[in-house]
Amino acid sequence: MACSAAEPAASARSPAGRDSPSPSLSRPARAATDHTVKADVRGLSPATGYWFRFTAGSTVSPTGRTRTAPAASASPAGLRFGVVSCANWEAGWFSAYRHLAARGDLDAVLHLGDYIYEYATGDYPATPVRPHR
Repeated sequence: MACSAAEPAASARSPAGRDSPSPSLSRPARAATDHTVKADVRGLSPATGYWFRFTAGSTVSPTGRTRTAPAASASPAGLRFGVVSCANWEAGWFSAYRHLAARGDLDAVLHLGDYIYEYATGDYPATPVRPHR
C-alpha cells in the first residue's frame, strides 16, 4: 500500500477492514522514503478480502480493495493473474485498469513497468492527455 504525500512529513492514515474501512494505521511520508508510505501489515486472515483508503491532510483517496494470499498450507487448484506493463500516464486514459479492477476472477494483478515517467510534460513523444502535477 502506498500513498504519495507532500513534505515536510505528511502523515497518511490507511484505514482497512474486511467489510468496510475501519481500523487505521498512521505512517509518515518523507523524501527519504520517496514520498511513499510503506506499511508492513501483519496478522490478516489468509484468502480474505480487505478494503483500504489513504488520507493525507484533508485529501482522501478512493477506497481500494485487496485480497490476501491463500494460507501457506493451502493447495489452490490454480491462480489467475492480470498482467499490465509500461504505461505513460500522461499519454492515455488506460481504461484497462478499471476493467481489471472490476473483474472478480483474478487473484492478483502484476504491474511490470513504469506508470509515471520522469520526462517533463510534453517531452515524451506523445501528445499529453493530462499533465503531471
